[in-house]
Amino acid sequence: MGTVRLGILGFAHGHVDMYCERWRRQPQLGAQVTAGWDHDAERAAKGCERHQIARAATAEELLARADVDAVVIAAETSLHAELVEKAAAAGKAIVMQKPISLTLAEADRIVAAVGRSNVPFTLAWQMRVDPHNVKVKRLLAEGRFGRVYMVRRRHCLNTQRWRTSTAPGTSSRSSTATSSRMTRRTRWTSSIG
Repeated sequence: MGTVRLGILGFAHGHVDMYCERWRRQPQLGAQVTAGWDHDAERAAKGCERHQIARAATAEELLARADVDAVVIAAETSLHAELVEKAAAAGKAIVMQKPISLTLAEADRIVAAVGRSNVPFTLAWQMRVDPHNVKVKRLLAEGRFGRVYMVRRRHCLNTQRWRTSTAPGTSSRSSTATSSRMTRRTRWTSSIG
């Protein structure tokens, strides 16, 4: 299998820098980041410079590049549906950071776009399939813990290093993402939802 050449659609999500750095340091993984774009010009410039990749002026320009086989969508969640539609129409494989969308209608748009184009798609960091979470769910279902009255969750990430926004009208990515993820995982693990 050859190297997959990746474009980054947005540098808003905290994990994208980790991905780019890992792929740069470990070429044996078969992933090479070639270009980046972000609707925030300053963030685009910093991200592309930091990772020594070409900077596209628009998402469409990045998707038209011959040296982009797949994309990592790490833009704000409010842009996910639009970017998936564009990437799928361009025939690019898609890795998208969670959460999938802000609304069910946007999630439906994402599913439809991927289905129409039949491109590979994955939602990054879907932790329901992690072995320790699967085991906890199985143990709960078997009644091994007895009746559960309280759940305390530890994620073991260095959240103190996450970038957050204090601008009016915005929320902290770390608290919002962590809270919603914890709620979803707890509901799934305990078979509530």
